[in-house]
Amino acid sequence: MKGCSINLYENASDVGTQLLRKVLDGCSVRTLVAGRKLGTILLGCFVAPKQWPDYTTANAIVSDQIQPASVNWCLEQFEKHPELPVPSVVLAGTEAVNQDCKIVSGILSNIILETLEEGRRAQ
Repeated sequence: MKGCSINLYENASDVGTQLLRKVLDGCSVRTLVAGRKLGTILLGCFVAPKQWPDYTTANAIVSDQIQPASVNWCLEQFEKHPELPVPSVVLAGTEAVNQDCKIVSGILSNIILETLEEGRRAQ
């Protein structure tokens, strides 16, 4: 990731586009934060489930905080500023984060459904 950021900054500097640099900085920071949050959720739910037994809350964090704060924010910046070129690495990165969020959300949804089913069977 660091190598990609350096390359993008060099391109931004060559073009002289401060706005592009600002948007890329924001995308980079938000992607790192999203990755950390996903990691925290996965560790909390699957490594130490007694400390984080609420899969519904974890799923809400993925859909309500991580996706809007990273994937959506980054793409929205390029929509707001159509004059900015969208680097292919940004598109690939946002798509990767989006897919990761969908996978984690799907896993958590399945656990939630299974937990509900187990509760019904126990009654």
